[in-house]
Amino acid sequence: MNQSQSKNNKILWWIIGGIVILAVGSLIIYQVVQNKKNSASQKPERNNNNDNNQSGKTIPLATGSPDTSEEELERYLLEKRLDLEKYFVFCLQKEVKPGNVKTNVYSNGNRIDANNGRNVVPSLANHLSKLIGEEKNWIIFQGKYTNETSKEWSEDKLDQKIKNGEEWYIIFDKSQINSEVCNYFSKIAGIGKITFPTGIVLAVEAEPEVQVKRTKKETLEFLTKNDPLFTGWDQKC
Repeated sequence: MNQSQSKNNKILWWIIGGIVILAVGSLIIYQVVQNKKNSASQKPERNNNNDNNQSGKTIPLATGSPDTSEEELERYLLEKRLDLEKYFVFCLQKEVKPGNVKTNVYSNGNRIDANNGRNVVPSLANHLSKLIGEEKNWIIFQGKYTNETSKEWSEDKLDQKIKNGEEWYIIFDKSQINSEVCNYFSKIAGIGKITFPTGIVLAVEAEPEVQVKRTKKETLEFLTKNDPLFTGWDQKC
């Protein structure tokens, strides 16, 4: 009987030991799982701004001020020029084509050509048309007045300026072009007594209403200082 009791005690200890091992193992597994959960919940959020900046691009901060970077200001020399409040601007070398305008009008069997007239590129034609409210696609360049020819802005000398490889900008005051006494701008081109509705006349030497700037920097400086659109802007050009 003592042998039988000893055997039963051994079995009991084996059972107790197994239970203890299972309990300890379960506790260890539970602890590992909890540690992993805590680590995951404490992981810092990914900084989206840093991710975006990995490409090397600068992300502008959202502010209430308009973008006055030089790149943004340059848009007012072309695609956003109609947003200017007082002036209209265009680039002579990039938007005006050399060679006089050939008309379809004849007088005494001779075709009438506009010796000081120059065709313009579609972007400028489109903006001039919107400015005036009628289709316009060429310009007659004159001197101090719309009825006065300039030696410096006619025929070959005009073409030389257009083809000189530089970047001149012509700026004119658009706030007065509807006035009957405006003598530096005409909405209709004319040669003699014949008018051409798709052309305009610009007196390039009529300062201060018309300005010719020989660099982009000078042009931007003039516009940001003189056009009301930029009043109060933080100028960075």
